[in-house]
Amino acid sequence: MFAIAAVAALTACTSHHRHYAIGVNAISALPGRGSRTFTIVSGDPAVSENDLQFREFATYVRRMLQSRQFVYSADPASAAIAVTLAYGIGRPHTEVTIRSVPLFSTQRQSGSAPGQLPRYTTTRSGTETEVDVSTSYRRYLDLRAVDLNSYRVRNEIVWLWQVEVASRGPSEDLRSVMPYLVAAARRYVDHTTQGTVPIRYDTGERAITADLYRDP
Repeated sequence: MFAIAAVAALTACTSHHRHYAIGVNAISALPGRGSRTFTIVSGDPAVSENDLQFREFATYVRRMLQSRQFVYSADPASAAIAVTLAYGIGRPHTEVTIRSVPLFSTQRQSGSAPGQLPRYTTTRSGTETEVDVSTSYRRYLDLRAVDLNSYRVRNEIVWLWQVEVASRGPSEDLRSVMPYLVAAARRYVDHTTQGTVPIRYDTGERAITADLYRDP
C-alpha cells in the first residue's frame, strides 16, 4: 500500500466546556483545480493506518471531504491524490495566576432604638492571596494532499493543499475534540486563508453536523 511520511504540524477544549475555540490555517497551490479522487493515508510514521483511532478519525475526514464533492477511493491505485492525516496532543502547559482578593467585615451598629431592625456596616478589612493553577493541552489536526500522479510518474512528492487546525483546552481526550477539528477544516479544504482563521463551536453534536456533512 502506498504511504507517505508527512511532516506533522499544528492544531485543538473539553466536552464539559461550553465551546471550542479553534484556529484554522490553510494554503492551496491551485485552489479548486486539482483532482478530487482521494485516498487517506497516515501522515505520521508512528501511526499505522490499521490503528483503531486512526480509522475512526479517517472516517470523519472521509465524510467531510465527500461533503465537499471529493470522491473517495479505497484503492490507492485508482486515487489521484493522497490525503495524509496526522494528529496529536502537545505537552501540558501550566499557568499559575496569583491575585489579591479584598476581605470585608460586617459589624452591627450600636444605638438602634428598641423595636427597630439592627443596622450593620461593612468595611474592608484587608486582602488575601488566591492562587489558581490551570493545565491545558494543544490538540491538532493536519491534513495534506499530495499529487499521486506526480509520485507515480516522477517519484516526486508534489503537495496540492494543506489544512492545519488547532485548539487548546484542559482535556486530553482527543476523540472528543476531533469531530470539531474536522468540521472546522471543512470550509478551508483546497483554499488559502490569510493567516489563522478563528472558529468557535458550541459543544454538542448539533453544533458540528452541518459542517461535517452538509452539501457545499
